[in-house]
Amino acid sequence: MLSFGAFRFVPESSYAATRKRLAALYAKRSKALHNGMYDHVEARDLADLRQWAAWLILTMADMSERYTALHYTQVTRDQFPGRT
Repeated sequence: MLSFGAFRFVPESSYAATRKRLAALYAKRSKALHNGMYDHVEARDLADLRQWAAWLILTMADMSERYTALHYTQVTRDQFPGRT
């Protein structure tokens, strides 16, 4: 959504790196949630998540005016390159 939405917050050339960074952050999230450990979470991690969350809200708000059913957003999502 951040690479292919109307605002293109994440350049398409950074798509793979962004997916990798999100996977790493998800692993940190899991460690914090399931093991009660959070000393591995850095300020940069929180800053990235905060920025991406803000961008995602803006992107989804923009899409809500064009896509009126969940089905349409899923079809669009499935067209993204590198989708696995």
